[in-house]
Amino acid sequence: MEKSSLKQKLSYAFIFLIFFSITYSVVARLPRYTIISLETPLDKTIPLIPIFILGYFLAYIFPLSAFLVAGSKKELKSTLKTFILMFLAASVIFMIFPVAIPPQQIQQQDVFSRMLLFTRSAIDNEFNAFPSFHVASALLTFLIVRRKSKFLGNLSLIPALLILLSTLFTKQHVIPDILAGIILAIIFYWYYKKPEALHTESAGGIVVNKKGEVIVVNQDNVSWSLPKGHIEKGEDALSAAKREICEETGIKSLKWVKNLGSYQRYRIGKKEKEDKSNLKTITMFLFTTSQEALKPKDPRNPEARWVEKEKVAELLTHKKDKEFFLKVIKELN
Repeated sequence: MEKSSLKQKLSYAFIFLIFFSITYSVVARLPRYTIISLETPLDKTIPLIPIFILGYFLAYIFPLSAFLVAGSKKELKSTLKTFILMFLAASVIFMIFPVAIPPQQIQQQDVFSRMLLFTRSAIDNEFNAFPSFHVASALLTFLIVRRKSKFLGNLSLIPALLILLSTLFTKQHVIPDILAGIILAIIFYWYYKKPEALHTESAGGIVVNKKGEVIVVNQDNVSWSLPKGHIEKGEDALSAAKREICEETGIKSLKWVKNLGSYQRYRIGKKEKEDKSNLKTITMFLFTTSQEALKPKDPRNPEARWVEKEKVAELLTHKKDKEFFLKVIKELN
């Protein structure tokens, strides 16, 4: 797996920053025809503490941590994709559920108060409060970092909590905004850690006898398919196809006719449903044989049978196998 460099990590983080800035500026300028308030009695008891604006600003750079811990380019892409999708989801909620930031008078003239006033006038839109993307991005960053390193994760919990508290003590968000941000982060962290499909290479063949019949094999007494299997290390596709056909049918005498092309499908799992953890690219060849006796050697393929070619598609279990066979059936003559 290709490792990611520091330059790549910073580049991906910068891409998200640019996407966030442009998208947020567009969403912030959309008209709002209603104003919703979610302020609770508890929110009214929380004091305004302007110094927490430092924690609020921290939210703009803290997500960089999630990119820095990525060990590969694949992880970088997954991190970027997750943050972008989460922000798009938040933006949709901003538009259809415009919760306003409760107005709060700032009397002090210290530097932190001026920073907070600047934030409200130049950066934040008063309606994009629910869910709190500050909280969502901070929590997602913490979870991603902790997934890579418990030690770094424990350290990152401190800025994550500081960001959460800052949204309350700067009066930029209310408690329901925080809770919604937490839920959003958990949903997209689940999406982030969901395993991607394993890609494998397989090869097999359509084997035709003198009668024009085609071999179909049974897999685990569950499904029916054309004989095929995984390409082993050091094998080419044609060698793998011949080996798999021999193992699954007992046919050794094969005459290669042509390459029929490739297609992709997921492995068949329990109850004949697709197992999306394994995506196969299957290369198929056309063979003829004079051998009639079928004696499968592979215990996972207990039965093989000759089938009239017009009836093969209806016996095949996987939709993609059916589609491929029907696509090439004219080439079997």
